[in-house]
Amino acid sequence: MQIRKIATPMAMAALLSSVAFGAAKAVESYTTTTSTTVDVPSTVTTNAVPGSVVYLRTASPTLLITTLEGRRKDLDKMIDQAHDRGEISGERCEAMKRELRRIAQETGSNTISYSGAVMLAEDLDLIGAQYRTIVTNAPAYVPIIVGSHFTIYNGQTVQLDDLSMRRADLEGRVTKDLLQGRLSESRAADLRAQLSNIGSEAALYHADGNFDSKESRRLYDDFDHVATEIEKSAGKDNN
Repeated sequence: MQIRKIATPMAMAALLSSVAFGAAKAVESYTTTTSTTVDVPSTVTTNAVPGSVVYLRTASPTLLITTLEGRRKDLDKMIDQAHDRGEISGERCEAMKRELRRIAQETGSNTISYSGAVMLAEDLDLIGAQYRTIVTNAPAYVPIIVGSHFTIYNGQTVQLDDLSMRRADLEGRVTKDLLQGRLSESRAADLRAQLSNIGSEAALYHADGNFDSKESRRLYDDFDHVATEIEKSAGKDNN
């Protein structure tokens, strides 16, 4: 992957403007999720021909962290301001900010895995959606992930593979149920740990470069088990 330096992050208004993204299903196999040391910010570049799919793994980890941290800080500020205006109760404000503090801990180092970035982006999007349902006069929230597309803060859109999407969906369900009071903090932590373990298992499968259909089926079965555990703890998804 080639890299080059980029300009400053987009302003908050750009993050909250209404944007429509197409959702196309990823068709490539899941890629390794081992942590990568962050260097300097860079743009996503690829040697692929125009019109070909650019996958998340081609993005610099620094770009992913910058995207997540920028959105987290924006949401933190928005929630504080809404609370000061009396638009969000102290209890709901604290619940969302507690999740933002957890995300800050996850993005506070100089390493991140691609699957971890997807999960944190999904968490931020759920918090943003929750904020928008409470502060109804706020501008429309533009999520980082739409369908199989992950949007980097500089506007570059990259594609998620199927297993990343499945894990992100489950992480999003955990976060939503936690914010809605349907899951306890300890149960949410346990479910997230299970998802993290599945990601680690996937990384091991890919370590030798030979990821087969049997291993893929095992990962999907593990995800299905977590989905069942979520339903047992929080009930069916009420959207």
